[in-house]
Amino acid sequence: MGLYIRIALVCGIVLGFLSYFFLFSPPRSFPQELLLSVKSGETGAEIAEVLKANDAIRSEFAFKVLLRLSESRSSIKAGTYNFDHPQNAFSIAWRLQVGNFDLEPVKVTLPEGTNILQMNAILKNSLPTFDSTAFLV
Repeated sequence: MGLYIRIALVCGIVLGFLSYFFLFSPPRSFPQELLLSVKSGETGAEIAEVLKANDAIRSEFAFKVLLRLSESRSSIKAGTYNFDHPQNAFSIAWRLQVGNFDLEPVKVTLPEGTNILQMNAILKNSLPTFDSTAFLV
């Protein structure tokens, strides 16, 4: 191999490592517990903005490019995602695309004869993302 090819190869490898570290690896300030609610029709840019605001990704721009390249922008599954440990941008994008919510099911019992206000209180205590105002409307 020629000298220029070796230099180009080494530069490419170094650039690859640096771009992973500065753009796609999880930030040190990744939250210990993050529940991300993705609404139906929400765009990749809106999701990237929320992830960046919660320190779950390093670069909003790089995450949007990643979504565009993986063509997952249009196939992001709506729902609530649990992020309980640091994950890189590739794994977050994959989870959003396949709908891997990583939530454990919760069993809630509503006794017979419970009125709507009592149901609201029970569900609010049992489910962390329960919207009690929407339930009562």
